[in-house]
Amino acid sequence: MLASLLMMLYPAAAQAAEQSAQPLLIGGAWGSSSDGSNALRVSLTKPWKRRWFDGGKAHLTGYWEASVARFENDVEHVPADDGTARLWNLAVAPVFRLQFTLGENASAKIQPFMDLGVGLSFMSDREFRTGKQRSRPLGSYFQFEDRGAVGVKVGAFEVAYQRMHYSTRNLASSNFGIDAHLLLIRREVFAQPGLGDMPVVVDLRAQLVIEGHADHFALLISIADNKA
Repeated sequence: MLASLLMMLYPAAAQAAEQSAQPLLIGGAWGSSSDGSNALRVSLTKPWKRRWFDGGKAHLTGYWEASVARFENDVEHVPADDGTARLWNLAVAPVFRLQFTLGENASAKIQPFMDLGVGLSFMSDREFRTGKQRSRPLGSYFQFEDRGAVGVKVGAFEVAYQRMHYSTRNLASSNFGIDAHLLLIRREVFAQPGLGDMPVVVDLRAQLVIEGHADHFALLISIADNKA
């Protein structure tokens, strides 16, 4: 009876582990700002388990993303400028995603999507030096990071056009902001284990029972009853 129970629990545990596993994605993006400055961005993405309006050809979900971005400061054309040649940005943001399905079910390999989100970021400087021989005051080290993206998910990869906007939203005296247009590529790297160890434990217990070691379980139960 115990063996039958464990064998029934095994597939259920395996299914629960598979559903609980959430992949992490590493992304890289490159492009330029509206002023022609080169831009690079690296990100780590954790998808949400939650979905809304599921069951049709589209559903709403989202993800958390942490990122590091680098903008090239044009200091060569400004001789009197004592700023650094690069402007760095650290950011974290929740992002909503409207994901479409091209296929019979939600696991289809080709899935177009649209992203929209607002996050918080920290700049390494309060000025952005552009190729127009002028310094653009950002007003504060802390900036809001607005983003929108349109792309497609193909298997473990995502490719998208991404537009980023950094500004203080008029919370500082200056609010010139930065716009960037990027080509984004993401890839799933691994899934969190979740309940991944449970099927192994259940499988080992079932194997012990099947191999005829059920008497050990009976002995342990008897000892426990006597101590009680």
